[in-house]
Amino acid sequence: MTKSWAIAVRGAGLEGREGLTFHSLRHSFATHFLEGGGAVTDLQQQLGHAELATTQIYAAGLSERRRATVMALDFEIPKPRLVETASSSHTKTGT
Repeated sequence: MTKSWAIAVRGAGLEGREGLTFHSLRHSFATHFLEGGGAVTDLQQQLGHAELATTQIYAAGLSERRRATVMALDFEIPKPRLVETASSSHTKTGT
């Protein structure tokens, strides 16, 4: 697998990029799979984990990340406002 990964990285022109490992690809896949609504048990099968607890680590991290993102949002919902259109801002004269 290591040789195939090295060939793929080199072929993509990404050789020498820090943090670009097969493990990071696997972790990104797992995270996106769960973010997309995939079941933890399905992910367990795809990753080949013998114990569900191993796969649930990804789910726990996802929950923390989502909570941190929501907590970081500091905004107010804008109040609706009326928008004047050209036809509503002029009165008809009947001419």
